[in-house]
Amino acid sequence: MHPLASYLYKSPIYSIYRLTLPLHGLQFAWRLAISCWRSSVVYVRCAHLRICYVYILFQHLVVLFMLLDEILSCLHIFRCFLTMPVYEFEVQLILPLSGWLVLLPLQSKLKIGGFTMNIVWLLVLMVFYNVVASNGGSTNVSTRPEFVNVGAVFSFNSIVGKVAKVAIEAAIEDVNSDPAVLGGTKMIVKMQDSNYSGFLGIVEALRFMEKDTVAIIGPQNAVTAHVISHIANELQVPLLSFSVTDPTLSSLQFPFFVRTTQNDLHQMAAVAAMIDHYGWKEVIALYVDDDYGRNGIAALGDMLAERRCKISYKAPLVLDPNQSNITDLLVKVALTESRIIVLHAYLSVVPPEYTKPPNPSSSNESLYGVIWPGQTTQKPRGWVFPNNGRHLNIGVPKRVSFREFVSYAEGNDMFTGYCIDVFTAALNMLPYAVPYKFIPFGDGVKNPTSTELVHKIQTGEFDGAIGDIAIITNRTRMADFTQPFIESGLVVVAPVRTTLNSNPWAFLRPFNPMMWGVTAAFFLIVGTVVWILEHRLNDDFRGPPKKQIVTILWFSFSTWFFAHRENTVSTLGRLVLIIWLFVVLIINSSYTASLTSILTVQQLSSSVKGLDTLLASNDPIGYQQGSFSRGYLTDKLNVDESRLVPLIMPNDYAKALKDGPQRGGVAAVIDERAYIELFLSSRCDFSIVGQEFTKTGWGFAFARDSPLSVDMSTAILKLSENGDLQRIHDKWLISSSCASQGAKLEVDRLQLKSFWGLFVLCGSACFLALIIYFINMLRQFSKHYTEEVISAGSSTSARLQTFISFVDEKEEEVKNRSKRRQMERMSNRSASEDESMYNSKRRHIDQSS
Repeated sequence: MHPLASYLYKSPIYSIYRLTLPLHGLQFAWRLAISCWRSSVVYVRCAHLRICYVYILFQHLVVLFMLLDEILSCLHIFRCFLTMPVYEFEVQLILPLSGWLVLLPLQSKLKIGGFTMNIVWLLVLMVFYNVVASNGGSTNVSTRPEFVNVGAVFSFNSIVGKVAKVAIEAAIEDVNSDPAVLGGTKMIVKMQDSNYSGFLGIVEALRFMEKDTVAIIGPQNAVTAHVISHIANELQVPLLSFSVTDPTLSSLQFPFFVRTTQNDLHQMAAVAAMIDHYGWKEVIALYVDDDYGRNGIAALGDMLAERRCKISYKAPLVLDPNQSNITDLLVKVALTESRIIVLHAYLSVVPPEYTKPPNPSSSNESLYGVIWPGQTTQKPRGWVFPNNGRHLNIGVPKRVSFREFVSYAEGNDMFTGYCIDVFTAALNMLPYAVPYKFIPFGDGVKNPTSTELVHKIQTGEFDGAIGDIAIITNRTRMADFTQPFIESGLVVVAPVRTTLNSNPWAFLRPFNPMMWGVTAAFFLIVGTVVWILEHRLNDDFRGPPKKQIVTILWFSFSTWFFAHRENTVSTLGRLVLIIWLFVVLIINSSYTASLTSILTVQQLSSSVKGLDTLLASNDPIGYQQGSFSRGYLTDKLNVDESRLVPLIMPNDYAKALKDGPQRGGVAAVIDERAYIELFLSSRCDFSIVGQEFTKTGWGFAFARDSPLSVDMSTAILKLSENGDLQRIHDKWLISSSCASQGAKLEVDRLQLKSFWGLFVLCGSACFLALIIYFINMLRQFSKHYTEEVISAGSSTSARLQTFISFVDEKEEEVKNRSKRRQMERMSNRSASEDESMYNSKRRHIDQSS
């Protein structure tokens, strides 16, 4: 016998092992005890403290005995192998310890019957041992059990529990009455009443797990389900719940939790869809403060976030609330802004029948008429200003310049101006009162930056901001804006001087060089096309080459005055000429009108023609300090910062423009149109040059998803429709006094882009006419000159020369020559026939003689 085996056989440990042999069939119990050990903290807070401690102590003793049983079982196996004869062989013994495979290296030398024992037989033996032990020593492992045990835990006295009990009993009867369902095995379902107690539900579920229970129906609430699910994972016992809707139990963490009802994600998705359908953006969540309530509201928050809605206030309710708890909670809710309340608590309701919904697109959404609280059919707004004495903090810039828009009075903290009047007029249009107070923003020394003002809304310092705030991209990421109440893009203003055009070359100014060049080219093109189309038919377009070139030039340019004396006889030539005369009419009229304006109207000329000429130079550019124009020039137009000169007051604008770049001023000022129009209202020495190169507007800013931005936009549109917005504009922003002088900025030259459609039309007509003409020429050439081409041989140059001669030849001569040739062929054919007949008669006479 091996020395180690002899030692183990005689040791006290082996004697203890023989006393614990009856515990071989309790391998499942120690796992349950481990789970109870982990869950024992749940029982400490229970009123039945002594019972819990006794129960836990018993489970812990079971654990110790089972662990000892496993160890001694392994030692017994060691003994069996160690008593065998020794020979050279190395094995790795795999021990079943606590349900895990533990590799225990063991070096032994075994030999059985002179043959080397393979390690595979050792593994087979170990597996067989495990199977026998786990089935209590039974050898017939494939026998179908007579009964299968299922547990059920729920509250019998609840409405859901009463219905569930009847349904389970009926289901058991149906299953057991049909042997084909379980193959002769009977189902035994033992139902335990948790009596609304989470503790009793947990205890009863653990009692089921101690027995040979294959599954448990229940529990009924989410708190119990969370605790039991952890134990079910360890023991691999399925839990089938028909009432727990907590969405977190559907995660991968609980693979043995099976839900037979819809979880709260489906319900919350429907609630979020209804909230979005009515246009509400914020709701209040009132829920019971347990796993069911908290996790359900978390699911609601996720569904609302997908639709850009949110839960503005969460109001948890204690598990067993009384009247005082409910009243206190509703008082807190009443002080909030939102008036849409989602209640998520334990309610006994009959679930609706589930049918497959139709197409869920927004175009197919339709709800029946709703009677809202207060017996009204009008959809509630969904929010009010909180009744807690808090006012909206509205930030207003303390402007230094252009105070017609926003002006702050230091003594009485009052704001006036165009933007203030528009804001108050829009508030008066709302169907509810808005408590607010203006808070000045800025130091009063220089104009504050509107971007910083809007950023204060994002940080929560202000609830909104009003004033001359341009709606640009980076600001829309910080806050929501209303409908623009004034249009204001960036423009260029430059100094101008009044002049009359006395230039001797003024007659060339109506067209730019490109327009002159294209027009002249088309004169020549049309003349050449008409000559080609008329050359073979019209004697006016024939003659020596010199005469024909003069004819082309004369005909082309005489059409400008409609003085051409040559008649067109071909259909294609007349079509081209009609289209060209229409183009000439339009160009002639435009030239006359532009030249008249240039020579007779007083002009304002400027060295700066627009944004392009300003960017092409290196002259300084002025901008309003605090305006977004500086960022636009540097970021979008790549203007060097050294060229930018900040200006504050309108007088600074005028001085810098008058001084010009030579005396430390600027060549032009770039600013928003609203400011520039106000600046030019009393200064006629300056004017807007070029076109407005951005399209923006001013609006009021509010916090993201604030319902005020929508309602104020509607109010601004109403002000625009009823004319109040224009009246406010006329009150603060007077019209330009320079408009009565009839001054006009230098007239832009007519460019090719204004007439390219006419030129395309004329060019297409010429091209189409030439194609038709040459197709007709080829057909005539093949008809009249086939014999000449054959007689000339197959040389390409000979054929081309013949074709050119044909094109240059008058069509009438070609037709006459063709007729003569045809008559000659006919006469030759008749002479040949006569001669043939004569010869035939002679032969006949000769043969007769």
